[in-house]
Amino acid sequence: MLISEKLATAISTQVGREFEAMLQYLSVAFYFDRESLPQLAARFYDQSEEEKMHAMKLAHYVTDAGGMLTVPAI
Repeated sequence: MLISEKLATAISTQVGREFEAMLQYLSVAFYFDRESLPQLAARFYDQSEEEKMHAMKLAHYVTDAGGMLTVPAI
């Protein structure tokens, strides 16, 4: 294993935070969609995708290093 258990746990926690932020941005995007503000909605949809990308990069890092990824409940 190329990654310590302590580091894998810390990164797993961050993965949960990234997914939490993704859902918050998605919620804001839905609000702007409902309010017929498509440009603002698009901005927050994009931000949501960026947070998802961060989470996935971290998740792949842990698994590629042979660590155990545990995504916390949100």
